[in-house]
Amino acid sequence: MDVLVAGPPGPMLRWTSALVAAAVATVHPAVEHACAGDSWTPRDPPEQKAAARVMTAHQVSETHAAAIRAGAVRAVLVLDRPGCCYGEPRAAGHAPVPALRHLVACATPLGDLATCPGALILARDGERNAGQILPALADHVGLALEGSALAGLSARFGIAGPRTALDEALLRCEPPEAVPPVLSPEDEAMARAVLAPAFGYGATGTRLEVVWPRDCLFWGDRPNDGPPPRIIDITGRARNLVYGPYFPLAPGRWRMGATLAFSASARGARLALSLFGPDNFGGCRFTVERAGVFAAAAMVTVPSSRAPAEIRLALEQGAIEGKLGLDGITFTPEPG
Repeated sequence: MDVLVAGPPGPMLRWTSALVAAAVATVHPAVEHACAGDSWTPRDPPEQKAAARVMTAHQVSETHAAAIRAGAVRAVLVLDRPGCCYGEPRAAGHAPVPALRHLVACATPLGDLATCPGALILARDGERNAGQILPALADHVGLALEGSALAGLSARFGIAGPRTALDEALLRCEPPEAVPPVLSPEDEAMARAVLAPAFGYGATGTRLEVVWPRDCLFWGDRPNDGPPPRIIDITGRARNLVYGPYFPLAPGRWRMGATLAFSASARGARLALSLFGPDNFGGCRFTVERAGVFAAAAMVTVPSSRAPAEIRLALEQGAIEGKLGLDGITFTPEPG
């Protein structure tokens, strides 16, 4: 038996991974429980092996995904609340953009498997409460849990009864010092804009509008420095004015949009707004005709949920003077 427990790192992934390993151990005394790196491959055929393996991964590789679709491994895909996952690296001192990038990369590919029979989706804000998760896990993995084994697991993992709230169960199993502090208003806004759509896609396979705020982008005049100022001086040579943040997007067609403000001195400036991954995913070019606030939009096509995506707002011809204002980039899912 091979079981893969995967999802963005956080309290619910730890709880679920330990619960699955303990449940499997009630039937298979010899259980290997380890982190699943890219080198891990399912055994073929798994039913011919007596020992059980429970592997935990933050990211589902293409090898893992293929094995889940082929039925060579049972997967439990875990989506905690975005703020619960984001609070831990922020409390540990990690910068916002790298923490967001890692969590988006962990969550987004899960959406490709959301409707796969070999995957069981467990979301913190989903329909199941804590008391329903253990029977669902047992059924998905093929374990017959009853009597003392079921009662023992329920007590060990904070499942006091069939209607126990998942939040309460997780808190019972987390040491007090492991509970992250309350997010700052800025971090909460970033989690809503960036993480919530990625976690939503991971849990359901349905794309939601994504916003990349200016605070998660980089300033072209100071590479690797961010965020760019609210008002950017475009004076100078042709160059990237804004770029980043290398967050994966769900595959499909998107309407990429930006609200841009220009000073009168920027009249005649030629700019391009593009989305890149391994290739150019699409974009648009435009010339500033007058001062004011304008909407720039382009259709882009993202081929894979695993490709880090980078927007580039570029000045295509040197400018003598001019100012530009940018708040962020919005991606709206389009059919097709």
